[in-house]
Amino acid sequence: MLGFKAVRFWVDWGLPALMVLTTCDLQSLLETRFGADSLKRLALTGGLAVMTYLAATNDAGSRWTYNLTQQYLTPDNSDLNGWLPEKGGILYSADMDIFYQTFFKNPNADWRYILGYEPALMPKDDFDIYHTILWNLCDAKAFEPWVKKMRPEDRLVVHGGSGSPPNIPQLEWKYGISGIWIGRTPRTNAPPPAPAPR
Repeated sequence: MLGFKAVRFWVDWGLPALMVLTTCDLQSLLETRFGADSLKRLALTGGLAVMTYLAATNDAGSRWTYNLTQQYLTPDNSDLNGWLPEKGGILYSADMDIFYQTFFKNPNADWRYILGYEPALMPKDDFDIYHTILWNLCDAKAFEPWVKKMRPEDRLVVHGGSGSPPNIPQLEWKYGISGIWIGRTPRTNAPPPAPAPR
């Protein structure tokens, strides 16, 4: 019943309990129907093992290969030079997928994440901003409190198509990788443009 309230409960407790129950029932069936030295018992067990192997290794719906073409935000990507958070910076994002895809590719990065493993661990004001963003379906205006807090070393990362950057004009934007925009505060110390030739 708790699994209906939270899928996590079903995955962590209900599914393992169901597997133990199934195993015990199968063991009872084998003991009552087949002798311990029966070839039928060996054939049934072997068949179940082969079926389990085929079900687990099948790439149905690209279960195992869907991320072969996945792009990641990493310093190894030269197109992202200057667009990832700098030392001591914060990566602002309201999407946990961005955290997981970035953190596990950069486990030793010298920046922090505003949203990590669990939103409840966020500072209270950032947690409220996060909920406002979700409540407003990631509307650009909902990001304004984070944009105001951003320092030059921080970055805001949002999902979006390649057509146009998010409607947050206070930031400079780069289409970093497929479906991901990276925003930073404008660089005021950029070198002046080269003089026009005469």
